[in-house]
Amino acid sequence: LESYFGAGPAAYFSFLDSYIRSLAVPAIAATILWLRRRRIGHHGAGKVLAPLLIAAWALHFVKKFPKQGCYRRALEAEAKAAPAKKGEEMSMRQASKGVAAVLASTAGTAALLLGISSVMVVSLNSQGYIVNRKSRFAVPLLQKMAGDKGIFDANHPVKSLIPAAIHSLVINHLGEWYVSAVQRLSEMDGTGRRGVIIRRLL
Repeated sequence: LESYFGAGPAAYFSFLDSYIRSLAVPAIAATILWLRRRRIGHHGAGKVLAPLLIAAWALHFVKKFPKQGCYRRALEAEAKAAPAKKGEEMSMRQASKGVAAVLASTAGTAALLLGISSVMVVSLNSQGYIVNRKSRFAVPLLQKMAGDKGIFDANHPVKSLIPAAIHSLVINHLGEWYVSAVQRLSEMDGTGRRGVIIRRLL
């Protein structure tokens, strides 16, 4: 693939292949925790172990992937293709990035993730997937709308499709905006393409 299309497309498909293969680790861990929960009858240590395992897996993957040959060659090819002047300007720009730029980029990334999470919570409530009023993700107004005779009645053959359609449209537009937002954040904090990959993974 690299010899035919070049290092860039090869690095992209290599990332997808590595990411999909690496999902076996959290999948096995989640299966073990799920079986343990069924056997014991409560979450127990799973509430603590699950986030730690996911965080460790994500950090290991992000650290390991840039060491792959096709990814390094893609960066080298991009660097050679860029004019020397542009490279000098980029180096000066990255050198001038201070703590404020990194903090602003981190805050922006956190805001993006919070926004996407809020959209998912709203969608789950409006589609009737969160029925427990005591859930930490419960939105009583949306739960009422998704209940019997509500405008989003989850058991109605037509009304139940409305929140799903709205969710699809919102996610479609958010996806396009999210791509441009993470690119701007990565340019701002100097992480470049690596920052874009990490943020898209998140």
